This record gives sequence, structure tokens and C-alpha cells, in this order.
Amino acid sequence: MKLRTLADLFHHQLLDVYGGESQMLYALPKMARSAIHPRLMEGFDAQLEETKDHLERLLNISDELGCRCHTKGAKALEHMLEAAWSHISDASDELVRDARLLRAAQSAAHYEIAAYQAAWTSASSMGMKSVADMLRKTLQEEHAAGQRLRTIAQKMMRSPARRGRKVLLNPSTSKANRLVMPRQLLVA
Repeated sequence: MKLRTLADLFHHQLLDVYGGESQMLYALPKMARSAIHPRLMEGFDAQLEETKDHLERLLNISDELGCRCHTKGAKALEHMLEAAWSHISDASDELVRDARLLRAAQSAAHYEIAAYQAAWTSASSMGMKSVADMLRKTLQEEHAAGQRLRTIAQKMMRSPARRGRKVLLNPSTSKANRLVMPRQLLVA
């Protein structure tokens, strides 16, 4: 698709957010099944329901504008999710696996926030009030989802300490290397 006009750019942005939401529609159930921490599973399930609402809203926007939304895929989001799955299969520790799932979800949420922000800005600047309102509603929900993920992350990372376990960086490395090698997390 050649982007010759602001309307072309906006249609491209809609395809991007639709593609991202469609990818999350398939990724979130898998993420929920892979998670161990109950709050993380619940968070993914809740995000799945919101994702369905977001897709419905995007279809409403598409109908209102007389254009067609189809899944072209959001390449950046696709790469984020692929990277997450490759590391999740390597993680034998439950905390590490859940932390990796959480990181992937947070990355996806930030990507979606940026994409919806761009689409909302375009719709607003072109005077599409009802479309901009629908995009703003989704943008607010994405911000709230990001906050929920931060809350889950804080509680998840505190839970090992509450059970009397310390999360330490690999003690066999030098002090300088401890900060540069976050993959070497050990649970003592």
C-alpha cells in the first residue's frame, strides 16, 4: 500500500492495530496456558476479553469509514512474541518463565499504546470525531492494561521473597558482571 495521503496513512495505521490485536487474540490464550502464577493467568484472560472488544471496535471504525480491516500483521509485535516464545521454552524455572511471559505482554501493550496513539492523533487531526473517540477509549484501556501488568509484575517479583527465597544474580560472576547479565537469575 502506497501512502500518498493522510487518509492512506490512517488506513495503514488501522491495519497495523487490527493486525496487532489479531495476533494477541491468538497469543493470549497460549500465554495464559503457559503461565504458572494465578494472577498472571487471570490477567491474560482479562486481556483476551478486552482484545475481543478492541477488534470489534476496530471493525466498527472500519464500517464507519467504509474501508476494510484485514490482518496484515504487525511485524514488530510478531517479532516480540516470537522472541518471547523462544526464551520461554528455555526457562525451566517457573518464576523465570512467568517473568518472560510478563515481559512479552508488557512489550505488546506498549507497542499497542504507541500504535493507538498514532491512529488517534491521525483521526483527531482529520476531524473524525467519532472514530477518534473510539480510538481514545481503546487507548485508555490499553494504558489500564499496562498498569495491571505492572501491578502483577510487582506482586510476582515480591512473592519469592515472601516465601523466604531470595532472587539473586549469579554469585559466581564478578560484581560488575552481575548487573550486565540479567539472564543469570538464580533463586536461592
